[in-house]
Amino acid sequence: MIEDPIAKSRLGHAIAESLRPKGLRTTVEGMKRRKGRAKADIASRRSSKHREFSGEFLEGTESSVTNIEPTAASGFREAWERNPDPGADESLDSAIDVGQDDSKSRDLNRRRSGLILAALVLIAGVGAAVFFFSQERVEPEDPSATSQRNAEQNILGSPLDEREFSPLETPITVEVFERLNDQFVDADGDGELIAGGGESPFRGRYLAGTVFWAGRAHVVLVTNQPLLRSGECVISSLVTAELEAIDVASAGDCADAFTATGDRIACVGENILLLEVWPTNPDAVEEPRLVAGVRTRVEARDGTSVTSLRGAIDVSGFSPTAPFLASATPLSGAPGDTVTFNIGILSSECTLLDRSGVDIRLLPG
Repeated sequence: MIEDPIAKSRLGHAIAESLRPKGLRTTVEGMKRRKGRAKADIASRRSSKHREFSGEFLEGTESSVTNIEPTAASGFREAWERNPDPGADESLDSAIDVGQDDSKSRDLNRRRSGLILAALVLIAGVGAAVFFFSQERVEPEDPSATSQRNAEQNILGSPLDEREFSPLETPITVEVFERLNDQFVDADGDGELIAGGGESPFRGRYLAGTVFWAGRAHVVLVTNQPLLRSGECVISSLVTAELEAIDVASAGDCADAFTATGDRIACVGENILLLEVWPTNPDAVEEPRLVAGVRTRVEARDGTSVTSLRGAIDVSGFSPTAPFLASATPLSGAPGDTVTFNIGILSSECTLLDRSGVDIRLLPG
């Protein structure tokens, strides 16, 4: 029997410790390890900074995890085993594939593939059509686009003003033009015209267009045949909507009535002619008449018979105030420069002439 009080005290303490529950021993040991400074409470940092926790409080709030683990594991297993439906896996698969059997799924995939293929074919077709028309389709330029570009830069100068010339840029592509395609015959030279009328002396193609050079307006005529042969005459007339003549320019073997306005040749070659015309008199004080059309013809005489090839350019839609000037293609260069004119499928060149000493004659009005 042990009488030593110290040994007796130590033995009692050991017995007590062995009888104490495991969780509680862990808690007490945790208490011993946490005898250091208490950490602050995040929720109430100021009030808990110096708070001291007693062992009794910790023992009431801490618990052992070892008592929870068996309960959770057994509870989950029992809940899984209580499922009375042996085909639960099959029902889950069927719930995922509700309303979609294999045949319907294949049909849907084929239908989608067909729609995608049709859309791709349609897009390819539209792209090919756009490319084809952009490459092959050739149309005259929109008159409104030409009007907006030329109306501001084509300003008619006075016949008395000194002309200013810009550096040469060649070739020039005439934008507004028409083909001389109507033939008439004046058999007796009395002015009575017959449409058609036998074999034509004009074998080639004749194209007339509007041009603006150094403050003055012009009509250019280009052909693939020799021009101004013996007995030939070229006449260009600017007319109103009522076919009243505003100006007339001519070159070649013409009647006296057409030579009244004097020399109008600004450039001439073997198969090209550039005639100066005046759609209005800039020095006049009265309101000008508007040019609605440009009528150009080539005449060939044979005795008393006159055969003419004619064409007309409608310029009425280019501008409400200066339709001819708005339709005219700008021409650069100075007298002595050789310019190449491209008009339709034809091309020709001539040398610009110095007209500074030429007397300008305008029709009355």
